Formats: sequence, C-alpha cells, structure tokens
Amino acid sequence: MSARLFVLLILFPLAAIADALSGVVRAPNGDPIAGATVTIIETGRSAVTDSRGLFTVDVSRGTYALRVSRDGFQSQSVEATTDTTIAVTLRPTMAESIVVSGIRAESKTPVTK
Repeated sequence: MSARLFVLLILFPLAAIADALSGVVRAPNGDPIAGATVTIIETGRSAVTDSRGLFTVDVSRGTYALRVSRDGFQSQSVEATTDTTIAVTLRPTMAESIVVSGIRAESKTPVTK
C-alpha cells in the first residue's frame, strides 16, 4: 500500500506540469502545409506537421519560442503558450509569379547544336 502511495505522490506532480504545444501551419490561401518543421528553440525538440498541417509537441507548461520552417516558404518565429492553439501562416519564398514564354522558329531559321 505504501509503495502505491509513494508512486502516486511522485507521478502526480509530474502529470500536473506536463503539457503540449499544438497548432496548425497554413499557407496564405488557407491550405494546410504538410511537412513543416516546428522547433522549440529552448529545448531543441521538434515536430513535423501532418497532411492537415497539424502538429503537437509534448513539453512542460510554459511559454516557448518556436521556429516554423518548410522548403519553399519563409521561416517564421513565434512565441507560444501551452494553453493555447497556435495558428501560423507561412509565406511562399517567391511571392511573384514566373511566366515562361517562347516562340517557335520557322524551319528556315538556323539552329545551333
């Protein structure tokens, strides 16, 4: 009986301070960004977003600085608290459109090889 009480007294405080940071990462048009890395700067722990852009990282209760990054998007740093859900919007690295055009040369036009 005393062993159970001892374990309960040890585990209860640990459960009371355990928490998680969770949120969603989206593009400016609202689409979820899968495969984004969310890193907690203070601890180095990280998570990768799923196909719905959702992530969760287990941490102790508190406020943390996060770094959110994904290839093709500008990285972003945000501050987050464990009792809130975080929503991060990443902007594309290239905000402008690229237009590629060409013309067809006639059969008489010389071509170099």
